[in-house]
Parts: sequence; C-alpha cells; structure tokens
Amino acid sequence: MTALLLLAALASAQEVSPEPQAVESADATDGVHIWAQQRVAVAGWPQGAMSDTRVQVRAPMHRSKSVLFQDTYAGAGMRAAVTPAFTAVGPRLSIAPLDIFDLDVQASYIRYYGGKGIGLIAFPETAHKLESDREGRASTKGDALQVTAAPTLKLKLGPIIAFDSWTFGYTSIAPGQAHDEEMVYEPYSDLVVEWNDITIEQQGAVIYEIVPDEGAAFFWAGVTARDRLAVRSQDRSTTAGLVLRGRPAKGKAMPTITGQALMYLNDADRVGMAPSLALLADWKLAKAL
Repeated sequence: MTALLLLAALASAQEVSPEPQAVESADATDGVHIWAQQRVAVAGWPQGAMSDTRVQVRAPMHRSKSVLFQDTYAGAGMRAAVTPAFTAVGPRLSIAPLDIFDLDVQASYIRYYGGKGIGLIAFPETAHKLESDREGRASTKGDALQVTAAPTLKLKLGPIIAFDSWTFGYTSIAPGQAHDEEMVYEPYSDLVVEWNDITIEQQGAVIYEIVPDEGAAFFWAGVTARDRLAVRSQDRSTTAGLVLRGRPAKGKAMPTITGQALMYLNDADRVGMAPSLALLADWKLAKAL
C-alpha cells in the first residue's frame, strides 16, 4: 500500500460515550485491572492499513453515584502499531478524572521501512504529495522519536453524543540517508512536515444513538470534522463528513466497527478528489487482577 492509514480520527470515536463499555465481567473495572484493546483498520485516499495494540494496567479513580464519576480511571502501559510503512512502539499513560474528559500521553520510537512510495520522502514543498507524485520520488528508511498528548471532551444528552478531541505532537525524524530538503512527507499524517515539527490535530463530532449501546448490537450515526496542521511547515488538511459506529451482535469475539467518509475542504492536493474513507474494527478486554 502506498501510504499509511489516517487512523487518528477514528481513535477519537472509540471513547465518545461517558457510559462504561461492556467488559469481561460486570465489575472488572471496579478495582485494579488489565485493560487491552486491539484495533485493525484499512483506509483509502490515502491508502493504508494498521494493526494497533494497547495494553495497560488501570485503576479506578474517585467514583460516586454522580454521572461524572462512574467510569474514572488512571492507567499505564504500552502501545504498538504496525503498518506497511512503519512500526511504532512506546509507553502510554491514560487518565480520566471525569467521565466526560480523558487524556492520553504517548511516547513512541518509530522505524520507517522505506520502499516505493511508502517510506520517508524528502520534499521541497507542501504540495504534490499524492500517491502518483510520490511514486516518482526516492524514499528512505529512517527513525523518529515522537511525543503526543491527546485530551478529549465528551458529552451525552439523551441519545445525542458529542466529542471534541485534540492531539498535540512533537516529532523528530532522522533520515536513513543524506538529503538536501528541509521537509519530508510523513505517511501517518499525510502531511509534509519539517524533520523536527509540531503537529496539531482536532476532530469533533455530533452523533445520534439510533440503536443504543446496551451491551448487545447497537448503531450510531453522525457528522464529524477534522483539521490537521504541521506548525513549522504550515501544511494543512481539513475534512468533514459522516461517521458510523456499531456492533452487529453481542459476543466477546464480535468487534465494534467504526467507519467514516470525509470530503477534503482544505488541502494542498486533495480538494475535489476522492474522499478519505476509513474502516476500523476494535476489540476490548478488561480483566480484574
């Protein structure tokens, strides 16, 4: 595949409800427990695929009968992501002091593989980064260190769910060979960034529970908008469209499916072209210690 999945947008959609999710046992999260999540996703325009595994030890924080303190937690663990373009691995800290707010902090070592159209590609400008343009440019292997902080605010009023999620990141990329360009195409963000750059992503959504999530089959539908900015290179991409989320049946092996279709509103290359399409399946497990 010629580029990495635009997964960050869907990541925000995983925790939009302040209600506790179904877990292995009804009280698994009432004490210290192991929490795990496996996600597999595919995307088009740009194309990509990803396996994302997260494992943490979590403990409940202050809880009460208040709707704000029923599913609070603090957790620490690891995250590993594997794609055709790179592998990323590192520690991950999570905290949800209120059911309507959570924060994830991630540090990652990233190894870019290189290869036709999917490695790091030195770029002289923030435009002309479509798959057809990148295939004519030499790519290189490389390494990167990245730190991100992702706060999310979630609200629920009856069948209406809304969230606003931000991801602030600093990435330092070291190419595997000499180059003359000040910028590089980074496949996960689908942006041209400086070799040391700051990225800011915001995604918000308003979702309606057509069939509520009560531990069995459910279906949600809504609208969403996403904005990505590389602060130093000034490359930017803004999209908006539809998001769907649901589970076809009850069962531990049954994944929750999230899909979105986003039209490009502001982008150096993709406005008026095919929309960004992404489909994600995720499984969660919580086991008391």
